[in-house]
Amino acid sequence: MVAAAKTRRIGYGVELDPIYCDVILTRLARFLKADPVLQQTGKTFTQMATERSDATAERPEAAGGAQ
Repeated sequence: MVAAAKTRRIGYGVELDPIYCDVILTRLARFLKADPVLQQTGKTFTQMATERSDATAERPEAAGGAQ
């Protein structure tokens, strides 16, 4: 995606693993100096990441903290 942005081309990508999607969006956001927006909700990538980390912090077993 960054290569497409650098060459001013249209880029398409498909990734099913949410962790890799986050990596892709983080790199693209850093390069473009913009925060991607989820079209369905209008929330930014940063807002979504914060909500996910807050939800994980509330449920320690989700982060592998179950005993």
